[in-house]
Amino acid sequence: MRVACKLGKSEVGLLNSWFSDTFIIYSRSDSLQDFAHVESAARIFFQLLLIKNIPVRGCISHGKLYSQAKKNIFVGPALIEAHLYGEALDWVGFCLAPSIEEKLKDDLPLEQRAHYRKVSDRHILRKAEVEYLYAFAFNNGTVNGKNPYRKALENMKANAPPEAGLKYVNSMAFLDRFA
Repeated sequence: MRVACKLGKSEVGLLNSWFSDTFIIYSRSDSLQDFAHVESAARIFFQLLLIKNIPVRGCISHGKLYSQAKKNIFVGPALIEAHLYGEALDWVGFCLAPSIEEKLKDDLPLEQRAHYRKVSDRHILRKAEVEYLYAFAFNNGTVNGKNPYRKALENMKANAPPEAGLKYVNSMAFLDRFA
């Protein structure tokens, strides 16, 4: 699937691929406009999976990525950074890698973005070699006065093996703090 829109004389669009339990959404450029498209698509994809009680964690990064989509070949520092931070966190959640903070510092700093909050809890950051990351705050609305992600997280925790329970506890604590 490819989502594209025409803007003036240039075409911008998102590309995606998946294999096993990995989904990659990426753009052709590192423009702020393409970042906005990637961020929106990734955040909505994450939200849809959670609402369907599918545990997911992920990360958006910025940097070089070489792809041969037809052969499902993807390599580069952007992919490695996204993998490292996505896997380092002990939760069900969605974060922005340090490269995103660097990319956006002159545009709209992450602390001023509506959907993201700073995570500095070492229980969540676990293996991440940073003091903090910005993460999706589960804060884009309620249904009948309740956050729909809490119910999804509770359902997933109830059906998870005991050794996985902490990731849901960490996610719900973050949600309660910022949603």
